[in-house]
Formats: sequence, C-alpha cells, structure tokens
Amino acid sequence: PPACLWRPGAMGCSARAPGAGGFCSRGRDIIDRAHAARLANDAVNVELLEGMLRSYLRRTSLLERALSAYYLAIGLFVTASLAIAFDNVIGHVVPWLATALVVGGAVLLLLGSLAIFLETNLAAGVLRHEIALGAPEIAQSDLKRTPRAPGAF
Repeated sequence: PPACLWRPGAMGCSARAPGAGGFCSRGRDIIDRAHAARLANDAVNVELLEGMLRSYLRRTSLLERALSAYYLAIGLFVTASLAIAFDNVIGHVVPWLATALVVGGAVLLLLGSLAIFLETNLAAGVLRHEIALGAPEIAQSDLKRTPRAPGAF
C-alpha cells in the first residue's frame, strides 16, 4: 500500500460532525502528510492525498449545507409560530404568511436531508476507497458480501 496509509489509525473514521474533532483532525493529518510527500517529491502519495482532501472538502461542503438548511428550517418554523400569533393579534390580515413559512421550512428540511444523504454516501465511498488502498485483500472479500451505497466510489 502507499506509504501515506501505513500509519496506525490512518484509516480511522469518525461519525462526529466536523467541529467535534475527528473529521477535522483527520483532514489536518492528511494535509500534513501531503505537505511531507511534496517535500519528499513523492508524486504518487501527493496525488493520493490530494484526492482524499478533495473528498473531505466535498463532504465538508455537504455537511455545511445540511446544517445550514436545518437551522434555517428551525428558524422558519419558529417564525411561523410567531406569525400565527401576530396574525391573531392584528385580526387575520395575513393568514397565508404562516403557511408560506412552514412550507419554506419543510423545503429546507428536505434539502438538508438530501445533503446528509449525499454526504453519507460520499463518506462510505471514501472509507471504502481507503480500505481498498490499505488492505486490498479485505476490501475484495468484503465487497463480495456487502452491497455498495448508491453514489459511492
């Protein structure tokens, strides 16, 4: 296997959010190893590690979009509750406002769920790829038994 995967724990995976440490520390580790590979003129490992970093960048983007959509949806649902109260106070002048806010929140929840679905498939594919590079005999035997997720490597 490529030298960049020899370290113990190199194929570790964390299901925690990026801010929780596991995902970020893994990315920082890969950045450091890519820098060392560049200094050593190791083009094979540089290419491999930069590919891994591109995958992490895509995953981070998907997670950011998902969490932003979830928080915006929560904000819209709270605003819809306040709009109902406000509409009752002013005499039902804007009865459609609460419905529009709830529909907007539901759309954002759907988009956030889609982003999490895509990130999960990407994460599974990245891990499967790392296992294939580090332990091809395990990856081959496992692929025969385990169906691949749609959109995975």
